[in-house]
Amino acid sequence: MKVLEKMDLKERNFKKTGLICVLVLVCGMVFSYGLFPSILRFMIKQNVLLKPGTQIREMFEKIPFPLDFKLHLFNVTNPEDIMRGGKPRVKDIGPLYF
Repeated sequence: MKVLEKMDLKERNFKKTGLICVLVLVCGMVFSYGLFPSILRFMIKQNVLLKPGTQIREMFEKIPFPLDFKLHLFNVTNPEDIMRGGKPRVKDIGPLYF
């Protein structure tokens, strides 16, 4: 009889564990496909609004870093020598500032 009780107890634990796993899986799927995208959209919308007093508005009005863009272009002056295995000689055209 003790053997039957132990097997019955193990079977119950297996069923409980299986039920808990299925419930966690279903809850995770509902959260990831149902709730999470709406919460994420709401949070992004709140952080992107340009309402007065928001952090994004302050950054938009006064950019905290310089927006200088320097571009260097290089012109290869000896393409024939490069094709024969020589070292390239380049001439810097620029820098161009934006």
